[in-house]
Amino acid sequence: MQPHGGAKNIRPRDVFTYVMRRIWPPDRPMPIFTMLAVIVNGVQLIYSFPVLLSLDCKKWMSQWCAIGTANTIGNMLYPIVLMWRFRRKIEEGIPTAESNIHLFVKEPTNIVFLLFLIWEILWMSHSPSLPDSSLSSGQCSHYVLFLIIFSSVWMFLLLLLVMFTFMTDFGRPPRWREWANERWRQRQEIFSLVHYGVPNPPENTRRKTFSETFADIMGTHTDLGPAQPDVRRG
Repeated sequence: MQPHGGAKNIRPRDVFTYVMRRIWPPDRPMPIFTMLAVIVNGVQLIYSFPVLLSLDCKKWMSQWCAIGTANTIGNMLYPIVLMWRFRRKIEEGIPTAESNIHLFVKEPTNIVFLLFLIWEILWMSHSPSLPDSSLSSGQCSHYVLFLIIFSSVWMFLLLLLVMFTFMTDFGRPPRWREWANERWRQRQEIFSLVHYGVPNPPENTRRKTFSETFADIMGTHTDLGPAQPDVRRG
């Protein structure tokens, strides 16, 4: 008996290929970091809100607990914004001459999140020294300790996940760099065809990469232009 509607047989190999393309896509960073960040921090928020509302803390202690809970929202938003920003960069094109380190250093999302991490470290280090910590109930102290442990563990996982899912593919060069370089090459050819009528832009009109621009600023380029004639007095 034939399958209804002429449905095709689904082979395990096709299913495996489909799943791998979702886990390890060629045109963007792996979504593992974003998914884990949303799931882990989302579960922490679901647990924290009822606990936070039921606590009977003294003065500054209750506010400090609320700030610690709000930090979780920042930890959850960072990977979402970072993935969105990088997908836009990849779509615009990134030449292979642009290193991953430069991409991360000049990314505004990472700069803002670095300042947020500094604040989070200050929050963790000052929690035990609050003036009302000794007057608060044991539940408040235990909840603050839970937030400190959670934030510390997440910071460690954050560094590992960014290193192995964004900057590299588990230690190997990321596949999305090839896709981004191809997009950059196509955009360069289109720009050259529109403005110069040739597929490859002249060297002196090609848009420079971040590394080349930085070298120009620092004066480390070896291209000094045409040699000047040696004029000596007779």
